[in-house]
Amino acid sequence: IWNRTHERASALCAELGPWAKPFESSELCVRGADVVVTATFATEPIIEAAWLQPGAHINAVGAGKCHHCELPLDVYRRATLVVDTLASAREELRGLVSSGIELFCELGEIINGARKLPGTSQFTVFHGMGMSLEDVATAEHLYQQLAKHK
Repeated sequence: IWNRTHERASALCAELGPWAKPFESSELCVRGADVVVTATFATEPIIEAAWLQPGAHINAVGAGKCHHCELPLDVYRRATLVVDTLASAREELRGLVSSGIELFCELGEIINGARKLPGTSQFTVFHGMGMSLEDVATAEHLYQQLAKHK
């Protein structure tokens, strides 16, 4: 786990347990990783394409005014970009779209077998904009877990 404030990353890792490790830099955190998750309000890239290994998958969950700023354009140019919904992504990621980045498909199309990843990209990126269905599914899961403990 990396945070711009190393103390916060260390505190979160202590809370999560021994499997979580704080890193001093975002580069050290992502080098060699099969899966990278970014969840930031970053207004500029926090990682570089050169740090990612071929075949890496990135879950980009950026927020704020720039939903895609945490990754450099170079990553998107080398990636297959999957989104939760094309309609929201066209709006939220219009900066990427206007730069010529293709929104490959919706995640649901891959899950139900309608689309397959092309296998020609260096990386895959899933950009989640947030869907109410995700919130409902999470609430249902939490409710079921709480019901088990009553």
